[in-house]
Amino acid sequence: MALLALGSAGCTRKLQEENADLKKALAKMTADNEALRTKLAAVEGKATALEEQIRKNLPPPQYEVAGEIFIATKGGVSMKLGAVNVSLFPRDFIDGWLKERILEQATTLARIQRDLEPANKEMEEAFNAEMAAEQKYQEAQSAATVARGTDEVLKQAREAYRLHEICEAAKQTYSTKQAVVTAILALQAAAISGESFFVGLPTPSMATTTNSEGRFRFTVDRATNFVIAARAERVVADKTEHYYWMLPVPRPAGDHLELMLSNGNLSSVKRDSLIYTAQD
Repeated sequence: MALLALGSAGCTRKLQEENADLKKALAKMTADNEALRTKLAAVEGKATALEEQIRKNLPPPQYEVAGEIFIATKGGVSMKLGAVNVSLFPRDFIDGWLKERILEQATTLARIQRDLEPANKEMEEAFNAEMAAEQKYQEAQSAATVARGTDEVLKQAREAYRLHEICEAAKQTYSTKQAVVTAILALQAAAISGESFFVGLPTPSMATTTNSEGRFRFTVDRATNFVIAARAERVVADKTEHYYWMLPVPRPAGDHLELMLSNGNLSSVKRDSLIYTAQD
C-alpha cells in the first residue's frame, strides 16, 4: 500500500509539473501573440500613412487648361484675339489624321510641281516672243517715220500695223500663260497654308471661344493626351493676316496649366507646332 501511495504521489507531481510547463508555454504564446499584434498594428499604421502620402502626392484626375491668344505686333503691342474658336482633340487621333493629311499634301504638291514646270516654261517662251514682237514693231515704227515717198511710207505703215497685231497677240498669249502659272501658284499656296490642316477636322472633344481678353478655359481628364487647335485672323491696313496653332497639351504636375498661343508657337514658326505651314 505504501508503494502504491508513493507511486500515486509521483504521478501527481509529474502532472503538476507538466501543467505548470503548459501554463508557462501558454503565457509565452500569449505574450508572443500580443507582441505580434502590436507589430502588426504598427505595420498597418505605417501602410495607412504611406497610402495617405501616396494619395496626397498623386496628381488630381482632372486639371484645368487655361490660357490666352494674342499677337505681338512689330511695335511691341499685344493684340488680344477675342471670339476665336479653340478646340481640343485626342493626341492619338490627331497623330493619325496628320499622317494622312501630310501624305495627301505631299501628293498634291508633287502634282502641282509637275504642272508648274511646263507652265513656267511656256510662260517664259511667251514672254520672249512678246519681247521679240515688241522690238520688231518698234523697229517698223522707226522705219515708217524716216520713210521717203508715198509708196515707201504706206509700205512701212502696213508693216508696222502687221507687227503691231503680232505684238498684241503675243501679249495676249503671255497674259494667258501668266494666268495659268498664277493659278497653279495659288493652288500651291493653298496646299501649304495653315487652312489646309483645318479643313476637314472632325468634331473636337471639347471646344470653346475666347472672350474679349483672348482668354479660354477647359477642364480635362489627365488620362487623355490632348492637342489644342485654333485659327484666327486680323485685318492690318489693307491686308488680312491669318494665324494657326496646333500644339500638344502638356500634363501639369498640379491641377492647372497656363497655355499661351502667340507668335512664338504659330504653325509658321514650327518650334512647338505639330504642323508647319507657310505664313499667310
